[in-house]
Amino acid sequence: LGFNCVRLPFSVWVVLKNPAIPADREENVIAMDPEFKGRHALEILDAVVEACANNGLMVILDNHMSDGDWCCTDFDQNGLWYNRRWSKADWMTAHHIIAARYKEQPWVVGQELRNEVRDSEVGPGLWKIPTWGGGGDNDWH
Repeated sequence: LGFNCVRLPFSVWVVLKNPAIPADREENVIAMDPEFKGRHALEILDAVVEACANNGLMVILDNHMSDGDWCCTDFDQNGLWYNRRWSKADWMTAHHIIAARYKEQPWVVGQELRNEVRDSEVGPGLWKIPTWGGGGDNDWH
């Protein structure tokens, strides 16, 4: 197909909670891969990374969101690296876990800090704007 790298998204929620696929959704989510029945999210991510590596595909792991949800809207509260549900410390912990998990996998060539950093509603009517420099909680520098 002419590509040699894939970008695999992960959320802070997936890394810190490591949920199993809910039984009532297994049929839709893993119909083509029944060996994943009862497995947890990080085990499935491991299998995807391994499949990529076995096929000579480099992997960039992408912190797409904090919440385990679909991205991106102006009101999803995932424009920054923290929100009401997940702290900056949670975000950093998730990155440390992912880095440690794949540090021996040579086909994992990068880890994206955050997808589409943007203004974010962090509470009802309370918006935060990311900055580059200047200090504070919203300083991406």
